[in-house]
Amino acid sequence: MLRSPLASAGATIVLAIGVWIQFFSFWDHGLTIIDPYQSFIIERVDLPFPPDEKDPLLVDVEHVLPCVEAPEDGFRLDGKDNEWIWSMGNGDLLRVNLDTMSAVTFAHTGETHKDCGALDMEHRCGRPLGLLKLPLEDHVRYQRYFDRNDGGDDDGSSETETETPLCLVADAYKGLLLISSSGTIVPLLTSVAGEPLFFANAMARARNGEIYLSDSSSRFRRNQVLLETLEARPTGRIVSWNPDTETSSVVAKNLPFPNGLVLRDKDQSLLVSLTTRHQIAEIDLTKPKDSEPKLFAALPGIPDNLYLSYSPEWKRSVLWVGTSTKSSPVIRFLNKQPWLRKLLAMLPRDKLLKCFKKYGLLLALDADTGRLLRAYQDPTGTTAYIAGVHFDETYAYIGSWLNPFLARIPREKLFAVDLHD
Repeated sequence: MLRSPLASAGATIVLAIGVWIQFFSFWDHGLTIIDPYQSFIIERVDLPFPPDEKDPLLVDVEHVLPCVEAPEDGFRLDGKDNEWIWSMGNGDLLRVNLDTMSAVTFAHTGETHKDCGALDMEHRCGRPLGLLKLPLEDHVRYQRYFDRNDGGDDDGSSETETETPLCLVADAYKGLLLISSSGTIVPLLTSVAGEPLFFANAMARARNGEIYLSDSSSRFRRNQVLLETLEARPTGRIVSWNPDTETSSVVAKNLPFPNGLVLRDKDQSLLVSLTTRHQIAEIDLTKPKDSEPKLFAALPGIPDNLYLSYSPEWKRSVLWVGTSTKSSPVIRFLNKQPWLRKLLAMLPRDKLLKCFKKYGLLLALDADTGRLLRAYQDPTGTTAYIAGVHFDETYAYIGSWLNPFLARIPREKLFAVDLHD
């Protein structure tokens, strides 16, 4: 039975009042108190309704690699085998053959501990989020970091010459990391403009090799992401780092939960998903750094990672957007009630998650205009908490910041749908 928005909002208020009473009953239990941002309104974007009963995200999706720890982001390795590297919730970088579904730990960004994967261990075990595979032209550029780390000479004559640069990792706690083809890790960046990277998240690489990185919050770490969502203050920033000069700078600041990044227009602008505002903003990189970002697309869901690719099936460039869940009347109501968000923040995490309906939602946008081409929907929430999507010749692979599996959909099913008008 469907419940009205008012009924859902009313239930939320009752729940919050109950929390308020419990709070004053257990004042000494060290509960985290947020300082919620003032009332704000997000543009309402409705999803096609009713959802397609034959939606590929609902009927054609398959869950593979069961019992893995939140496979957030991935990239395909060079070579004949369909091998990938995926960032995992327990601090691992997992090497996965997606043909045989075999997996081995390739690297680990923090301490090794039996409790890695627990929220309160993330700061020790690491939490790799965004991955960026380095092109061949960058191998010489990054080689010196391995030579220096091992005490070798810059002329490449050291024994570390076999340490081929492979990828960059944005670890929420460890900052920007360089990974070699053998799994060696070298820290590259932990602070910018005198402030630590508090929530390193996603990356984009410019054609000249410069790296852009989202630092999502200066208030809450990754393991308190739900509190960051409720507080909704614009404390995040975008930073840039030059691997040749090893210099960094702040590109944009005072952003509300900046997350996924994509460069466009020959690197003249940067798209960034703003998670708590349900939108994608565009930063003009040719203008002064204090310029205000402009709206690129309002979204019907809470965005996470962005991925830009050309779709031969649709004969166009597509901006793919992973979302945690869809927007809802309850979320829009909460955005206008800072006092209620403050009370809800006192709930235990498992109870707080239940305030956000599980709803699978993957968005395909026109890469030039931001127009919604297709919203893939799973109203059952079986494949929810979608971080993003990556492709090989046969499948679309769907990562998640929470799910204990990797999801995949056959390409022929994913693209054999009608686009929205």
